[in-house]
Amino acid sequence: MAGAMCATSLAQDWSAMHGAWKRDNQYKFYWDMDDTGLSAVVSLQVNPANGSVQKMWEAWLNLPDENGFSSRFFVSSGGQAGYAAQTFKDGEMHLHWLGRKGGGGGHGVGQLSADGNSFENKGGFWLGGNGFMETKGSSKPFIKMPGSHEKGWKNLRDLIQSDTITIPPSDQTALFDSRLQPLLGRWQSTRPDGSIALEILWRGTCMGAFLLERYSFYDEKGNVSASGINISGNDPLSSELVMWGNSDRGFYQKGGWDFQGNQTLIQREGSHRLLRRFVDEKTIQAHWEQKVDGQYQRNNDQTGYELTKLPSSDEAESLLKESTKLFTTAFNAGDISALKNFYTADSVKLTARTSDPLIGWKAIEADFQGRIGGPDKLAAAVEHAFFVSPEYLIGAGSFSFVAPDGATKATGKWGNVWRVQNGQCVMVQEVAFQQSSNQEPFDASEWSFDHLNIKEAREENAAAFNGADQMVKDYLTAWGRRDAKALASVFDHGGLRVVSGVVGVRRDHLEIEASFRDELQGVSANVPVIMQAVTMGARSIGGRAVLAYGKWQVTSVDDGKVMEAGLWGNVFRKVGDEVRILLESGGTHQPQ
Repeated sequence: MAGAMCATSLAQDWSAMHGAWKRDNQYKFYWDMDDTGLSAVVSLQVNPANGSVQKMWEAWLNLPDENGFSSRFFVSSGGQAGYAAQTFKDGEMHLHWLGRKGGGGGHGVGQLSADGNSFENKGGFWLGGNGFMETKGSSKPFIKMPGSHEKGWKNLRDLIQSDTITIPPSDQTALFDSRLQPLLGRWQSTRPDGSIALEILWRGTCMGAFLLERYSFYDEKGNVSASGINISGNDPLSSELVMWGNSDRGFYQKGGWDFQGNQTLIQREGSHRLLRRFVDEKTIQAHWEQKVDGQYQRNNDQTGYELTKLPSSDEAESLLKESTKLFTTAFNAGDISALKNFYTADSVKLTARTSDPLIGWKAIEADFQGRIGGPDKLAAAVEHAFFVSPEYLIGAGSFSFVAPDGATKATGKWGNVWRVQNGQCVMVQEVAFQQSSNQEPFDASEWSFDHLNIKEAREENAAAFNGADQMVKDYLTAWGRRDAKALASVFDHGGLRVVSGVVGVRRDHLEIEASFRDELQGVSANVPVIMQAVTMGARSIGGRAVLAYGKWQVTSVDDGKVMEAGLWGNVFRKVGDEVRILLESGGTHQPQ
């Protein structure tokens, strides 16, 4: 990313620091945190022999102003916390910090190279018990890692998943206070109409030495109305359990914690306190109280609310793998009654075989006739799964049909939306396409771009359809420019792309952008074709997530001939007027 910028703009742009950096056994990861106006930095020191993390610190800073100034707050795995002031201008960073343990502080200087690919510590001074001590710069600079992403946490996650970096097991990194442990995870609070009002992520940081809370409030239109982070831990000076938070002017100590038995956590902030009572391990009831004449009273200006915990990605994958196993067993046995249990009454199924979505169990049942229980056996694998709301999850993976002699007859991918009912996954939207190639000739004889009369559905789900239309518009605009980067930007940073013409399931912007570059190689800006797409269905599936499906086609500008076409079934996240794709799933029409 950085190397593509000119040296002048690079040196003055904080985004030049975004991504992953490495020096010997030290790593640093920088990224901006969406919606918060904050940037995050994580630093790791690992054992070079096995990659296990030995020490770490995490910091959050207000984005630099026009003079390059910003304030920081940092915590470390050693239990230290402190404030810092930073300037970043013309590629030079000055960092002034004040520790809260032993009264130490210091000043360091760093220099970003002109090409933006290395960062050198120039040294500075440290204030300790014996006065000022000078420090010399490192003999080696930090080097930006190959494939560095502007969201550095993605590189960190990839390094952890590949075992290049290993985090100590949970029994060695348990949260510093077990009474806060039940908070860990993602939580949502919704309004009676199902729209999301509050979203919170609690996670341990610095190997469990501190607790990070990231929160976002949403108005009725889905816009972020307030957001920020809170960091809780034992104050190095007083050893009290306190909480720090951010404001436009920096970080400050905003409160602390009290406890009522094992079920109620109390978050104090000035003359107010927030009581959170655990109804069960996945449900919190909360309300605010205000101190009046020395006594806390419930705040009548604010109604209470309920938080529901989203299962983790590990839980999602485990649940979906079990359901997928049961589905393939029923398919291979030709058990149509068992297959019915995997679909809701209004399920939508999109495949290469039809030019229209199959809506409802009767249409899906008819599609199964003559295709299940045969000699070729279905095998399916789950590659990614995560919940988008407490009730709905997205799953993506691969499938194949294997002949009795072990030969693979066909391969493909699937990207589905599932609803969890009584511990069972049922499909709300199924999208499965065999692997295809752009070199395969397209037969348009059984294809039609006509679509259903959806006026009533649009009126009933106007917000969802409007969001889907915006998603389609953004996608087609970027495709019309043959711009792979712009196409990738239509996706959420954690989005999935599962389409028939791309090998494998693609995840995150870098992989998705690469997949579009591959696809667009044969479609230059001079090729007279146009892509069209239409939304045929859309509805909310909880929180900020919306399910949508429809048709697409690529036609020749000269003669209107259909060059390629198919169905799509996506999931996108809607925040106000902005939409970002969480899952693109679909492919080319291939009637069989």
